[in-house]
Amino acid sequence: MNDQILDGVPEHLREAVHTGLSAVFGNALVETQEPMTGGASGALALRIGVGGARYVLRAEVRRNRLRNPHQYTCMQIASDAGIAPRLHYADAEAGVAIMDHIVEQPLHQYPGGAAIWRAMLRRWWQSCMRRACFRSWAISGN
Repeated sequence: MNDQILDGVPEHLREAVHTGLSAVFGNALVETQEPMTGGASGALALRIGVGGARYVLRAEVRRNRLRNPHQYTCMQIASDAGIAPRLHYADAEAGVAIMDHIVEQPLHQYPGGAAIWRAMLRRWWQSCMRRACFRSWAISGN
């Protein structure tokens, strides 16, 4: 792995990001990187290329009281249900995640359209409700 990617990462996150990149890619070279904009969390998001594939590196720059304490569990549930990008690495304590990058596609162009999306969403919700920690959170309204 090349350490140039760490240049754009805040100092307090560099070790955690390096750990995640090494866990997923070993010594493979990060060939490309570009910042991603948008999102409500304020997290650092980089689109990276490794071995010809594209991934998203997400790192929480700062945490505040509005932070969802269950976000990494939710990422894993959605990934496992097949309705979110494949999650390759998640460290909730450090605030770092690495997942597949998916290209935006309007719903009307997606194979199966809205019907398949509703079915995937239903599968995801059922998966969530099977997990006791999510059920208690959803029922309590937190």
